[in-house]
Amino acid sequence: RLLSCLNRNSLPATAATIATAGASGVVVGVLVSTILKVVACSISRLYILMLLYLQTNYGALFGFVVSSLSVFASINGYYHIVHLPLILLEMESGEMSFAGMIDELALVLVSAGICLASVIVPRHRSEAMSARKGFGINFWWGDYVEACYPYMERDAWVMRSAYVGAGVGGAVAGVYQLKGTAYVPFWMVICLSEERIGCVVAMLAAFGIPFVVAVVRNLVYLKSS
Repeated sequence: RLLSCLNRNSLPATAATIATAGASGVVVGVLVSTILKVVACSISRLYILMLLYLQTNYGALFGFVVSSLSVFASINGYYHIVHLPLILLEMESGEMSFAGMIDELALVLVSAGICLASVIVPRHRSEAMSARKGFGINFWWGDYVEACYPYMERDAWVMRSAYVGAGVGGAVAGVYQLKGTAYVPFWMVICLSEERIGCVVAMLAAFGIPFVVAVVRNLVYLKSS
């Protein structure tokens, strides 16, 4: 409306565009620095308090449920609109994040376990190469968690093992109140963790359960084919 009003008053198009963009920036800046800042800070504080309460009183159950739901959210495309914003909320003051640790356990390590199983015991010769690439990115970069989805979707037992592995790892994270971050390799998370033993136990569970199940299921497939 402002742009139309300026154009109707014979203001040059370039000047009208600059004025409209500048006014929009001022309005947004004022809103963010006043009203929205108060709302955002309130939401952040509420989330942190709720997270602390659930971790303290229902650590294992809370961790199991949240970690299992993270697998579901990632598969169904909810990661960037739910999980990632929660990580950022926790890390706004520069601290590590429980949601970041869940990301590492439920997504990165589960994917690494399933991909490594297909590297060691591939059902088809061609899948070893793609699984090796997925595992490499999981291991060195803490990313490309969708690499394991084809192997999960073709076998219901591998799919279940991903949920169970993520859940058990999350339960350990809930008990130890572990914190980490996303998009870094798991071994770096261990180095940054204040509770390294609990971190290693949680990661072994998240990685080991789907890895073992995927290896067994691949062997069963090869034996029956």
